[in-house]
Amino acid sequence: MIRDGLFVADGDWVRDAGPIGSAETVIAAWLYQDIQGGLDSLVMVADAIRRSSRLGGADFERSGNAWFLSVDSNGVSVENHYVDNLGSGIVSHDDVLDVVRQYWDALVRIGIQGDLRSALERFEHQYGRKAEVPWCSD
Repeated sequence: MIRDGLFVADGDWVRDAGPIGSAETVIAAWLYQDIQGGLDSLVMVADAIRRSSRLGGADFERSGNAWFLSVDSNGVSVENHYVDNLGSGIVSHDDVLDVVRQYWDALVRIGIQGDLRSALERFEHQYGRKAEVPWCSD
């Protein structure tokens, strides 16, 4: 088991290191509980956050079973429909991308680099451009 930052890589799975106590741990819980192994969603979210920080007007929303993510020029917010007062508020694009990067790195540690590359390729095929994932630049 490897605990590095906000995530734990153990065998062939990744989980958040919990408990929720800061905006970053709220983002980590959202990634672990809602995105989970949805690598296409992970690529889409990383791209949306990066584009919003770079372009300003690239708003994006994503809703899962319990969580709601909103990205705009001010930053990123996440809410859980069943848990009040998580305390995340608006988190900067850079801080959220740092948490997403930690999650990505934990997924790499469990050996799914090829699956992540495939998700990046599917994104490019679907949208006609490379995903703006800062740590995956050519």
